[in-house]
Amino acid sequence: MNNTFLTPREAQHLHWRAGFGVPPLKWQEKKFDLEEELEQIFIPVKFFEEIKTIPAEKFDEMSMQPKAMASMQTRVAEKKDKAFQGGVSFDFFKLMNNPKNTFREKMSLFWLNLFACQPETPLAGQQFLNTIRKNALGDFKTLLREVVKHPVMLHYLSARRNKKQSPNENLARELMELLL
Repeated sequence: MNNTFLTPREAQHLHWRAGFGVPPLKWQEKKFDLEEELEQIFIPVKFFEEIKTIPAEKFDEMSMQPKAMASMQTRVAEKKDKAFQGGVSFDFFKLMNNPKNTFREKMSLFWLNLFACQPETPLAGQQFLNTIRKNALGDFKTLLREVVKHPVMLHYLSARRNKKQSPNENLARELMELLL
């Protein structure tokens, strides 16, 4: 087997393209084995773990429609929701910092940027993020199908206003912008 070695600059370029940079302890090395680096970046992507910041018992309460939720919530409850939202973001950030997850999380950020929407609740945000993360490295057709039928995206694109006599063109327009 013929080993190919990367210079530190080449290794840095590879890690920035496939992740979020060279892990700090790796900088102590003078030579980087290409096969070892590729294995370290791409082999762990087979494992997927959902973000579960919001516990199952909160699902019913947090999945209510925003209007119903607003009438029930006090300022304390709203602060808790923001804490959960921050927790989901923090858990996502922790996954990005794990060298075993960098490629999946980098691709998840890419797809989140492309399929931008605004979840109404932290639970919806967690579910949408998990959908993107689960499909970030797979088939684009599957990713697109899962994102387009996700309740967060349907709400964001005003799918409720879709009527047979008067179709809402938001989804079609967004898809054409993505694909062209």
